Amino acid sequence: MLSQRGLAEASRPSPRIPRHPPTSLQPSYCCQAAACSLHARSGAASNLRRRFWLPVGYDAPYVAFGVCWPDENEEGVPEGYFRKVGGQMANRYQYPFEDRYLEVEGIRLHYVDEGEGPPILMVHGQPTWSYLYRKMIPPLVEAGYRCVAPDLMGFGLSDKPTSEDAYTLRRHVDLITGLVESHGLEGVTTVGQDWGGPISLRYAIDHKDNIRSLVILNTSVAPRSIPMFFRVIFRSVGLGSFLSRRIDLFRKMAFSKIFIKRGLHSLVKEQYKMPHPAAADRAGIAAFPKMIPSKPDHENYEYLLEIGETLKSWDIPVLVMFSDKDVAFEVEEGRRIAESAPNGRFYLVENAGHFLQEDAGEELAKRMITFLKDELVG
Repeated sequence: MLSQRGLAEASRPSPRIPRHPPTSLQPSYCCQAAACSLHARSGAASNLRRRFWLPVGYDAPYVAFGVCWPDENEEGVPEGYFRKVGGQMANRYQYPFEDRYLEVEGIRLHYVDEGEGPPILMVHGQPTWSYLYRKMIPPLVEAGYRCVAPDLMGFGLSDKPTSEDAYTLRRHVDLITGLVESHGLEGVTTVGQDWGGPISLRYAIDHKDNIRSLVILNTSVAPRSIPMFFRVIFRSVGLGSFLSRRIDLFRKMAFSKIFIKRGLHSLVKEQYKMPHPAAADRAGIAAFPKMIPSKPDHENYEYLLEIGETLKSWDIPVLVMFSDKDVAFEVEEGRRIAESAPNGRFYLVENAGHFLQEDAGEELAKRMITFLKDELVG
């Protein structure tokens, strides 16, 4: 076990929300009770209802039924949220870190906090969690750095609002900001991949005086065009929610060799899939594709555009590492980011896919240590 740093929140008991509603609930608690399979057990429709459990207020229009759920959650869990705790990871694999929790703006965030020294904020993207950084944290800690890796709201062991409307890019940034400020982290190096890129970079440009350097992994720093198939499958309000939540298509694709080139051990895949066992807790996954600003009238267009423009004039050490086999972000995009930064440098990770931390985590950590210790001397 690596060195640990505790908070009072870490010891607070955490309620366990059942994956399926308890059979003791009465019909009066049902979402339009006639739709509940606990009280309507005939025919194929009943079998379908028993297969997919969803919270009251689930916002995909394809769903005309709900879940039996009490009016008030047990043990103080906010209504409309799913909460997990580390103890629910029955068989941890390659994740020896202590679970830590902090409530920020009503959302309880889970995070890893390991090591002593200059802080490194490591932000994951879609649809992963802090587990993605497990290969990078030990060598960075051994090199004398403090690694703070949160689970975004809706991911990992953090709270999961069940409505997609609860998820915005700005809210993700605000929650990460709250975590950094609560710990008094100073001289931060941010690391971000996928959606962790815009989230960590937006925190950085809003808090320039607190940033030491930037590490950018397989992400975008400006609005970009969206492939037609992605728009149709994942961005449409109804179909996108149905496929991401009910069918779990996004995660099935993400944890395949399409995005992870060196393959996943079955136990590793179980860890990645653990946080979202049911459709009800996949709202964050369904929400992210709709946050991509492809047109100027999108609410995130200017918000993201400012990141790319700021990097062009911000004289701060920037390390950009892109992989050669990512189907989402091309190598040349990474080179452009590095070249546009006054103090940027580029490193190509070979034979790695979109989740390069999984394919080449130790290599990334080694390169980061060189960047931080040799290229940032003084």
